Order: sequence, then structure tokens, then C-alpha cells
Amino acid sequence: RMYEEDGYPPLPTLINADEPVHKRNRDLVDVSFRAARVKSREPYIRELVTELIDRWGDEVQIEFMTAFAELLPLYV
Repeated sequence: RMYEEDGYPPLPTLINADEPVHKRNRDLVDVSFRAARVKSREPYIRELVTELIDRWGDEVQIEFMTAFAELLPLYV
């Protein structure tokens, strides 16, 4: 509803799509999340996590979703 009020049409994504759109989208990315693929990327993921955390500097408080949780999957 929020999107409709602001003028943005709702778009089906992996999170909110129903079948068969969900399956089609999931099939496109499934190979990237297989255990062997994730394991092969572990050094990169560890480096990325360290870099994202280092960006916080001396901040006492951060907005975790914005500063980490939303960024990590975009880079991985």
C-alpha cells in the first residue's frame, strides 16, 4: 500500500513474489547460494565483513541495517 500511495508499483521480488514468478527468480540465483559456492567465497566475505565493520570507526552507535545488513548481500 505504501508504494501505491507514493506512486511506485509493487514489483515481485524473491521475498514477496508468488509462484511461478518466485521459482523463476529463485532459479536464477540458486547456484550462487550453494554451499560449495559460498565456501569458495569465504575469504572475500570475511574481508568484506571486516571492511564494513571498519567503516563504523569510533561510532558508539550505528544503524545496523543500513550500515551492514543491507550492504552485505549486495556485495556478496
